[in-house]
Amino acid sequence: MKRIFCFFNHHEYFIIRRFEGFASAKVGCKNCHKVWAMSDEVKAFVPWSLEFQDMYESFGFKNV
Repeated sequence: MKRIFCFFNHHEYFIIRRFEGFASAKVGCKNCHKVWAMSDEVKAFVPWSLEFQDMYESFGFKNV
């Protein structure tokens, strides 16, 4: 039911993890549990993927 709410209304975003020095964050929705990568510099908001996971882990961020 909550996924339908997000489809017709909006997501309820929250920051899962902020990556200091990169002006970016891992963001999730409290309702549908989808996850995105967000960049403050280029104003991008894209679905989280294993490529993001690998990239941030290679920079030393654990448990992303």
